[in-house]
Formats: sequence, structure tokens, C-alpha cells
Amino acid sequence: MALQASALIDVDFYNTLSGEDFDDDDEKIIALINAATSLMENFCNRYLKARDFTYDTESENYDQRYSIFDGPKFNQFWFPTYPLNSLTEFIISDVEIILATDYTDTTGYFLYPEKGLLVFDGGFDYGYMQNVTAIWNGGYVSGSIELTELQMMCYELVKNFLSAPENSNKISEKIGNYSYTLNPAAITAKMMGLSPSVFGELGKYKREIFA
Repeated sequence: MALQASALIDVDFYNTLSGEDFDDDDEKIIALINAATSLMENFCNRYLKARDFTYDTESENYDQRYSIFDGPKFNQFWFPTYPLNSLTEFIISDVEIILATDYTDTTGYFLYPEKGLLVFDGGFDYGYMQNVTAIWNGGYVSGSIELTELQMMCYELVKNFLSAPENSNKISEKIGNYSYTLNPAAITAKMMGLSPSVFGELGKYKREIFA
């Protein structure tokens, strides 16, 4: 088992804060880091950690959901995550569109990187399926305030998984090949109630608008 590409923390990060000594190949901690990351991403409806995306099916960065899109109806295209760190290529119906040269340019697009928004008054050929493709990088980069906060949330969630009280009220859970038990009251509050100790600030990262 390996950490997924979008994992918010790694084993060393967890060990440094917790004082524990998990190995990089310990399936238990890897499974929990992956699960905590996925839980946070599912709640936010997007990837959180910066990564490359491409429509090239031969690339390890290929992810159709994040690189091949249906053209939106109007002039706004919302990338599936943000901030937009770079846009290498943006193609509409086999025609590459480039960045506008000035505010009067009607043949190029305008970018709002922090929002993950691209505006193109030429239109996206609305009605066609999967006619918009992109090569880009999106998400929070290493060292940013946002990623640091998200990493701490992920750490706290993993720690809660691992420190569930030993008592008869536990329920069984399974992540990958690793089986573990959780205390219903405590963990349900963390995961479903979005308690402040783990998810208090996660709501601001939730994506509400999709292309």
C-alpha cells in the first residue's frame, strides 16, 4: 500500500508531531492518512493539495474528471479545484486558446487564479460533450498557509482514528487491508458532526461551484 498522490501528510509529518515511530511502509498509518485525506476531499468536493493534471492518457497525471470537460453555457469556466497555479494548455473544440494580452482582447481568456476561474467571451461551444481539455496545476502548494492548516486537520483526524478509546462501545471499520475499531460517539462527532477540533475550519475550503 502506498500514499495516494493527493495525501495531505506523510508518515514523517505524523511522526514528527505525534512523537510516534511508524515506518514508511506501515499499512495501518498509510491507510489512515489516505482515508483522512479522502474524507476531507469528499467534504470539500475537490482535491486540496496542489498537483498536475493533463488530458494525456499516457501520463501519470491523467485524471479525466480534472482535465476533460463539457463546455459551459456562458463565458465562465470554473476549474475543479483552486487556486490555479499554472495553465499550460487550454483547448476548446481542438482550438488552443491563450491568455488575453490586455483588457480589450476578445480572443484570449482572462484568469482569476485564486478562484480557479477562467473567463472567455468567445464561448466554449456549449452543447458539445468533453470538448474542453486542459493541462494545468491546481490546489494549495507546499508551504502555503492553507495547505499547512489542512495538513494539521488531517493530522488531527488520523490521531483521532488511532486514539479511539478501548471500550465495549466500539464499532468495526475497514480501510484497505487494515481493520480497526472506532468509538461511535467520539468518531461520529468528528466525522459527521464536523466538530471544531477537526473540521472547524474545513467549511471554508468547500467548493460550491462546478464547471
